[in-house]
Amino acid sequence: MGNANPTGYSAAVRIWLRRGDRLVRLSHTCGSFVVAREPVDLPPGDAEIVFTIDDEQFERPVTLPNGMSTATRETTVSERDSVAPF
Repeated sequence: MGNANPTGYSAAVRIWLRRGDRLVRLSHTCGSFVVAREPVDLPPGDAEIVFTIDDEQFERPVTLPNGMSTATRETTVSERDSVAPF
């Protein structure tokens, strides 16, 4: 019984951060932070973590309270709905 996915894993997963028209590839994410594959500068603000799993897309609205900096690939995120709108 062979694995149809050429990576050897059971699912093809891609993760990136979308901020306006910018797309930042992520190496991994957790509930409270993301890690970019490459360092990038992004200002604080709203964004979406976009997952594709076997060509099915899911989006998680988040806020980047500190933005992203080329000084580190990791930054904190918070749920967009948990941020007060005022």
